[in-house]
Amino acid sequence: MKGTRWRRVPWVSLSCLSLCLLPHVVTGHTTPLPVTSASSASTVSSGSPLKTETSGASLLPYGAGAGDLEFVRRAVDFASPLFRPAAGFPLGSSLRDALYFTDNGQIIFPESDYQIFSYPNPLPTGFTGWDPVALVAPFWDDADFSTGQGTIFYQEYETLYGEHSLPVLQAESWIRKITNNGGFKARWTLKVTWVNAHAYPAQWTLGSNTYQAILSTDGSRSYALFLYQSGGMQWDVAQRSGNLVLMGFSSGDGYFENSPLMSQPVWEKYRPDRFLNSSSGLRGLQFYRLHREERPNYRLKCLQWLKSQPRWPSWGWNQASCPCSWQQGRWDLRFQPVSIGLWGLSSRQLCSFTSWRGGVCCSYGPWGEFS
Repeated sequence: MKGTRWRRVPWVSLSCLSLCLLPHVVTGHTTPLPVTSASSASTVSSGSPLKTETSGASLLPYGAGAGDLEFVRRAVDFASPLFRPAAGFPLGSSLRDALYFTDNGQIIFPESDYQIFSYPNPLPTGFTGWDPVALVAPFWDDADFSTGQGTIFYQEYETLYGEHSLPVLQAESWIRKITNNGGFKARWTLKVTWVNAHAYPAQWTLGSNTYQAILSTDGSRSYALFLYQSGGMQWDVAQRSGNLVLMGFSSGDGYFENSPLMSQPVWEKYRPDRFLNSSSGLRGLQFYRLHREERPNYRLKCLQWLKSQPRWPSWGWNQASCPCSWQQGRWDLRFQPVSIGLWGLSSRQLCSFTSWRGGVCCSYGPWGEFS
């Protein structure tokens, strides 16, 4: 991974025609919540109906007034500190421990804390099953905040125990509608908003981009929402001939998806706020399922179990509590597996008889989950 570094390409001069036709940039640090209506119906990729209007999707509220934190470095490339979801983040077939965002429109899942890079230039072939880096890319291209223009806001929402937050509720609403899964309940969400980001080199390029990425997981399933401010994606295409933007994601273990815009002409790729995705029926919104398959999240189960337990010293000193998972119990020498005949792997038990008050037996499902 350390050897995968892409060089910048020379900047191409802006033509007079493109300068005259360049639209105005839309600014501002807060936007209203997305509003949907039943004016039209379309079908998402999963086959579920979604009723929405065909106008542009609005970004979730962002900025200091929305409780966000600001992170920006007046440098050509930079990366944020690491985020560490307590229950991990499902990506592809893995449960990732950490992630960070960069100035270049990416959210990256590093293999270790020592592999923190910003990767300024996108992969020319798009995402494939052989990508060395696991990342989510709402707008991967070479940005430049070094001249003092633009900034990045972010906010992390931990809702492990059912806490309520308006932006999380809005994200859950989008996910439930698009996936036709009314039971999705986010346990961790990250919102990152790139505001008035300029292309490299900022002192010679015109136009800026404002867009937002929302990552949300319930511990077993994970999704990404990309929202592009209507009229706010203004990088000049004539200056990007050497750097073609990339949108989508790659899990780093063979699971990936490229944005539908990747098959469109270059001038359309740089205006994702205008693109009408026939799956969602909304302009400026892209949606991705990031998990390859659903798996039980034992970290989350342990955290929720711990929350439900009485605090010391109300526990009996000689009482053994059930391990959170089958594997954890096999590591606990107080417990031994017990044969339960015809049940087989559909239900396994671990028992402990170390307490003078009697034994404790714990039952586990086929995935090793405590039941």
